[in-house]
Amino acid sequence: MTVRLLKPYAQRPVGAIATFDASTEAAMIEAGQASANLAGGFEYFLPRPGLPLQSPQVAVGSLSLLSAEQSRLVLPEGQVLNVSGGAGSVGRVHRLDPVDGFTQVQSWVVGDGKLAPIGPFSGQQRFLVNCTSGSVTAAPQSASLAAPQIAYDAAGNMAGLAGPNGVVSLRQVAGMPRLAIAGDSTTDILNASTGNGATMVAPGIARITFDAALPGGSYWPGDEVRASAAPIRECNTMAGVVTSVDPARMWVEYTCPAGRGNGVIGDKPNLYRRYSTSSTSHISQAFAQQGMRFVLSVDAAIGGGDSEQIGEVLARDWVDSDIAIYGPGMNDIYSRGWGFERIKASDIFNLKIMRRAARLVLLGVPPRRSTATGWSAGAFAVWRQVNEWRRAYASTIGADFVDMTAADLGGMTYADPASATADAYIATATQTISADGVHPVALGAAVLGGGIARSLRSIPAADFLPASASLNVAQGYLPVNPLMKRDVGGTAVGAATFQNLAGAAGAEVADTYELKTTGGSAATVVKAGIVQRSKAVHGDSLGNAQRVIVDNSAPGAVAVVVTLSTASFHASMVDGDSLEYGMALLLSAASTPGSGNPDGLIRLTVGFNDQHLVAGNKFGAAIAGDTSTGRLPGHTLTPWKIDRTRRVAVAGAFSSSIVSVSWTVPALATACLDVGRVLARRFA
Repeated sequence: MTVRLLKPYAQRPVGAIATFDASTEAAMIEAGQASANLAGGFEYFLPRPGLPLQSPQVAVGSLSLLSAEQSRLVLPEGQVLNVSGGAGSVGRVHRLDPVDGFTQVQSWVVGDGKLAPIGPFSGQQRFLVNCTSGSVTAAPQSASLAAPQIAYDAAGNMAGLAGPNGVVSLRQVAGMPRLAIAGDSTTDILNASTGNGATMVAPGIARITFDAALPGGSYWPGDEVRASAAPIRECNTMAGVVTSVDPARMWVEYTCPAGRGNGVIGDKPNLYRRYSTSSTSHISQAFAQQGMRFVLSVDAAIGGGDSEQIGEVLARDWVDSDIAIYGPGMNDIYSRGWGFERIKASDIFNLKIMRRAARLVLLGVPPRRSTATGWSAGAFAVWRQVNEWRRAYASTIGADFVDMTAADLGGMTYADPASATADAYIATATQTISADGVHPVALGAAVLGGGIARSLRSIPAADFLPASASLNVAQGYLPVNPLMKRDVGGTAVGAATFQNLAGAAGAEVADTYELKTTGGSAATVVKAGIVQRSKAVHGDSLGNAQRVIVDNSAPGAVAVVVTLSTASFHASMVDGDSLEYGMALLLSAASTPGSGNPDGLIRLTVGFNDQHLVAGNKFGAAIAGDTSTGRLPGHTLTPWKIDRTRRVAVAGAFSSSIVSVSWTVPALATACLDVGRVLARRFA
């Protein structure tokens, strides 16, 4: 039982909530010293005997607290704090404002077992650790020792994470980090028109038709989109889902939450994918380059928005997050024409919210080309002032600062270091910014991601296959996912009847794919198409999957081969380089992944092939593969998930690579295959 003190007792003041043995509490209540009514009481901790732990002690020792004790400590720069609780323990860790030393800017709850490492931070940090019940221990560790590293077996296969306590299975790593993002600029914007003037969306669901020339089939049913148009506040907070498309228009269903008033979409809005700042641009690149997946917990990325509007979203939608990435400012400076003091005040307000995350990454404002609309010498001066202030402020609040101008990947920077106006590259061979001089192109996003990735290196990877939805080529890193390139440009070959997933004639095959059958007949129906990834089925909802369903009513078995071309590799490959391939497959003995057990039904072979240019003719040679029937040894999950990587040497004039997935479906059987995330990484 717990009581509220009515009189001072054992160093505890009046009103303190305390726990004693049952007989003591009963006697105190009877004597009028305490009450069982806890209303108006407060938690009180006894200072730990002795001096508060100082940084030299943290560097060499540990702190142990018992019930109702607390202590302050200072963590040196470059170290992480490991905190654990004994069985049945309850406690908290608070990171304190490094300036005043008292304001709590982040908190962690301590229970049974060990927390994820806290830190490292830029500059030394102050913490307050308390123990409500049980016992709590805190000890420092070098960040480089605390960060798991990828381990390989003798064959060069990725086998797990080697951490401070030995090798940890990839499947035993804790869940994906929760990511909060705030930004004002997106990629992949589509100009559209409703053709009917402004559209008001009342609370509820409204279906709106947009006239739009869809570039390369870039939007498909299931995509989440937003409309950027005045008034931006309403438009950017309405979630839209594409329901159907044709070459000239798309239909989008918007949901306007009750209680937020009507939403208004202008006559000619810019449409962009929801979460595009994270899912198709530099932030997803950063996580992909670290081999990490993430769950988006707070989305304050507003295309066309300013930092004050972003602050409204943060104040309304903030939830607990592990990582926060803050990067608005482009529109503040060049579209709104704000001065430094206004931007600074907005940043401070927004960062007070985002500092609640366990890790804060503060981005500099990316450069805008001096030829772009809105650029001026005065605005450029404000841009420099904002970036210099953010760098200094990041050190003050314990955040990581990323200079987007100097962000680099494989030695290539986003902006030309010789440019007096910090212009990003526009030349074709090294283009990092689009022709508008504002938005990064694919290579630019990868380079910017390289800068952000450095601040994520001490965070454990949840999965070695990245969740990137990109098809980008950059020096040193090749994130490849042909699933997102959804033009109907692939081929379907063989004697089977090919259909799309809806059952109409003609398989819908991504242009980086070839689908063919060996054996079977017209009685074998093969359906192919692209579906949005599902968290329930695939484990995450980022990107898409290529789905192939085989309904084999023929009297004999049929072999199905899905070939994925990765010809875009050649731009960065040279003789003697090594590639590391990885892919994720989901196989089921039914028409829907996850609905059937593949044991004993399907034989699957994954082959990795390289192609070389020899006298103008290409040839393919198998360089690695994996063949299995049923489940992999020791694999206990249904449906069957295969995660494999191969490291291979490139010999000759490398031009492209293909990944081949071959599987066999017996007579009178049905099977389904989803091909997901494909990774290739270059090792010089």
